Amino acid sequence: MMGNIYLTGMMGCGKTAIGRKTARKTGRKFLDIDACIEKETGSTITHVFETLGEAAFRKMETDMLRRIAVKEKDAIVSCGGGIILSDENIDLMKQSGVIIYIERDIEEIAGSVSIKNRPVLRQDRDNIKRVFESRRQRYESSCDRSILNNASIEEAADLLIAQLKL
Repeated sequence: MMGNIYLTGMMGCGKTAIGRKTARKTGRKFLDIDACIEKETGSTITHVFETLGEAAFRKMETDMLRRIAVKEKDAIVSCGGGIILSDENIDLMKQSGVIIYIERDIEEIAGSVSIKNRPVLRQDRDNIKRVFESRRQRYESSCDRSILNNASIEEAADLLIAQLKL
């Protein structure tokens, strides 16, 4: 058994949409770490960043990941874009499943992501590229496999299913 499937990648790469679609097709449970944090806190991620700061959010993210890693065994988990910034998070994911990096062209992401609801991108659209470049090596070195999301969500989900033999 491979355990949980953790989807990582830049915000806007399709982690949540691909995760949901893959879960539907395979009958696995789908979890979105950001949505779990929002449900638990009764607040948006943006609000958490603005009122408590990024460090507090990162702690909540690690705590939620830890609970999922212990409680869930075969879930598909959409992770926040910055989850790979912590070695502890990477270790938790590797110990309880596989890490799949969802790659998508940064120009496509920049053209489709709303920066309004993305706390890390608040400054400007060019910041998306700076954030991506600062994280690219972590995404690539932490993943067990990667898939390219350059067509439809359906095709990306099918690619994930085929690669992992789900």
